[in-house]
Amino acid sequence: MNKQRILLMYAGEYDMKTEDGRIMKGCTLKYFFFGNNGELLSVHRDQVGGVGYQNAKSNASYDIRDQVIAAPAVYDAEFDMRVGGDGKPVLLVTALHYVSDAIFSMVEKK
Repeated sequence: MNKQRILLMYAGEYDMKTEDGRIMKGCTLKYFFFGNNGELLSVHRDQVGGVGYQNAKSNASYDIRDQVIAAPAVYDAEFDMRVGGDGKPVLLVTALHYVSDAIFSMVEKK
């Protein structure tokens, strides 16, 4: 098991039938890796090419949604690594532990 602090931006559960009649239930999570104090989300400036962050996305068990108190918020997340259908490793969120709400503010350029 791997533990990481994340900034959770979105959590939503799904419960649907597939075309062949099977029931699919789960929870979709969108997040950024945060670091202990947000150091993994520092501002990037004046770079060639892409700049900024792309969120990570994970499908988790349906019950994970019950562990989400607020979003956006900081959580200590537990991960498990599995092999996806394409043979590549996939990180799955197995538990979330609320740390604090996330508060965003603007820093004006001087």
